[in-house]
Amino acid sequence: MCNHLSMSIIAVLSVICSALADNRQGGDTIEDAHVIEALPFTDNGTTVGWGDDYDESCPYPGNSSPDVVYSYTPYTDMVVEVSLCNAGTFYDTKMFIYENEASWDHLLGCNDDYCSGPDFPYPYLSRLYPMNFTTGNTYYIVICGYNGESGIYNLTVNYIPPCELECPPEAVMEGEPDCFDGYDDQYNSGCSGAPPAFTPLSFNMTLCGTSGTFLFQSLQTRDTDWYQFEIDGTTPITVSICSEFPTQFMLIDAVSGDCTDYEMLEWIEAEPCEYATIQRSLASGLYWVWVGPSEFEGVDCGAEYLLLLELDSQPIQDLTIQCIADQLLLYWTEVPGASLYHVYTSEEPHSGFAWVDSTEDHLWGTAVGRSREFFRVTYEIE
Repeated sequence: MCNHLSMSIIAVLSVICSALADNRQGGDTIEDAHVIEALPFTDNGTTVGWGDDYDESCPYPGNSSPDVVYSYTPYTDMVVEVSLCNAGTFYDTKMFIYENEASWDHLLGCNDDYCSGPDFPYPYLSRLYPMNFTTGNTYYIVICGYNGESGIYNLTVNYIPPCELECPPEAVMEGEPDCFDGYDDQYNSGCSGAPPAFTPLSFNMTLCGTSGTFLFQSLQTRDTDWYQFEIDGTTPITVSICSEFPTQFMLIDAVSGDCTDYEMLEWIEAEPCEYATIQRSLASGLYWVWVGPSEFEGVDCGAEYLLLLELDSQPIQDLTIQCIADQLLLYWTEVPGASLYHVYTSEEPHSGFAWVDSTEDHLWGTAVGRSREFFRVTYEIE
């Protein structure tokens, strides 16, 4: 569990049961599916020579690839990862999961292209996560291929311990209602909204937001959140996120700010309760942070995340301040390799710092002010 973004995560692995690979091939149909007795589970097999009994669109329909089937009946509600992104998978796969029966209205998830693997360097292997398995149901995992392909695979099925976040008392709440099937996402929907809408993001403020996946006009949809902040002068920043769900987030240069010419600077993905961080030195301008699930289904509406935008976390440690006549002088020891120093000021000692200037020298001066001021200097290395 991560409580706020200034703390380190201690990962605790909970193994509730285990099963060794039995080297038995998956079954031909759901009627003779190979039964998975316990998790975690791994098995090697091949789809070569088996029948083509099932197919789903994700997004390509009409395939004629042979398939094999595994089944699992959970003893309790759980979140599961099902993956072919492993050493031992050698072909362009496709995978889908049914709940209780093989029909479209019982399709829990489907994936064609998600990742590459040690033995297949192209991003055409399959993974389904998070899959919410509930007690009292049987889940059928179908492994096939794209457009007639078949081959050797390595399947892993893992139980994922739940991730639960706590919003710290000082956090600012996003304020968006929880999504639901039929929800028209216009709240901080950014360039996807009509009109575009953004939530302001302040420096050194922890924001507690929510997201999820839902059906809108019969399509699987993500609740995506767009935040914006402005930089005045070159500033090194850090954006961090920790979520209860598989997350994707992006740092975007808004350029003109009218959604016609924005530029994605960097994007990153993270698993539940795993920190993801983007560090950049940004020039003056308007910027957006995009947050959403990395999957289009399987994330309960109201799932929480913590987002933090910070000034560069490399402060000068030996900052000295002197007043000479009517001048205030800041100086510090030159940092080896530093290309630029950034000066920030605030009326408070621990928050509210705003950029005022940047310099290549290891000293900086200004006129003495009439009010109390606190200074912070950071550096960046190219």
